[in-house]
Amino acid sequence: MSNINSFYDKKIIWLADYNICGDNFNYFKNQLITILRSLKELDNHVIETLNNIGIDLKKYNGCLLYVRFINRSTNIKYYSVDDYEQGDDAHLDALEAYQDFVDRGYSPLIWSDLIGNTTDTYDIFDKISESNEYSNVSHLINKKIWFDYPTEREDIEKVNQFFIDNGFRGLKSDNIDEFEDFIYDNDAAYFKLTQHTSPLHSVEERRPYIDYFSLDWTNPERLKNDPSFIYYQDILNMTDTTLDILSNLNESVEEMQPKIGDYLYCHKEVVMDDGSKETTVGKFYQIKNVMRDRLEILNDHRGDHVFGTNPKTYWYYGIWFHLIPKEHKKDFDSFNPEDIFNQLD
Repeated sequence: MSNINSFYDKKIIWLADYNICGDNFNYFKNQLITILRSLKELDNHVIETLNNIGIDLKKYNGCLLYVRFINRSTNIKYYSVDDYEQGDDAHLDALEAYQDFVDRGYSPLIWSDLIGNTTDTYDIFDKISESNEYSNVSHLINKKIWFDYPTEREDIEKVNQFFIDNGFRGLKSDNIDEFEDFIYDNDAAYFKLTQHTSPLHSVEERRPYIDYFSLDWTNPERLKNDPSFIYYQDILNMTDTTLDILSNLNESVEEMQPKIGDYLYCHKEVVMDDGSKETTVGKFYQIKNVMRDRLEILNDHRGDHVFGTNPKTYWYYGIWFHLIPKEHKKDFDSFNPEDIFNQLD
């Protein structure tokens, strides 16, 4: 495990997207302390500094925009704004200051990566050193998925959902309406898979997404030989493979009860009353605990989340997940979209 000095050596964490304010700072503080404690060197002066930050935020109704770690003796500095919702100018000032520190050699850390399960044996610094938060779909960026006339709307929606399941922001219904018009008017159109990578964009804005364009009709044989273009039917074949795996598994596990170590495959994201998203479609969540009428997983924020095991309850896990016994997860691991895209290239 890396020494805590490497954490304090010119690191900076952008926090504006997480809305960490006076009323929930203690939760953030405890998460950060857990991370530092896992590195085996948590000092009392660090806790004292964090307590003082919490006092200031509560006193002035402040919210954190970023924190930075300078060195062992100076430890933590921070940038906050008194009124987060009305603080557009302060937000821009913070972005400029943040970028200036990055340009001066500070390494940006991603908070959602830092709050990973610190009881695991993996090295936190292996995790946070990844420059791309969405590296698992980076091989898809700049791919173009082309559709020709006539393409059924249902197929467009299936392809759209495939990329949503693989971490992309997909098209809304009115976008698909326009995309259908592109195909009808021009005989062809395409999805372009793209991503913003600048730290000046928010976490959500840096999430990869589907853009779409019309395509003047060209020889389809030329498109098939162009490595940047992929025919939509090839994507549908991938989704059919996934559905076949799920269908076979559902038949085999219909009577099984969830056990510790099994996986839940998310087919519908879990959204709380406050709008926060707890799970991601297409992602696996390992069951960490099973009780009499409920089971427990870690959500996307690495917090405990409980679901019911009784299908008659409103919080039944099956509303959002498919149960995947751990001995069958290898069937999904063997189906890797990245491998298929590499073959299509």
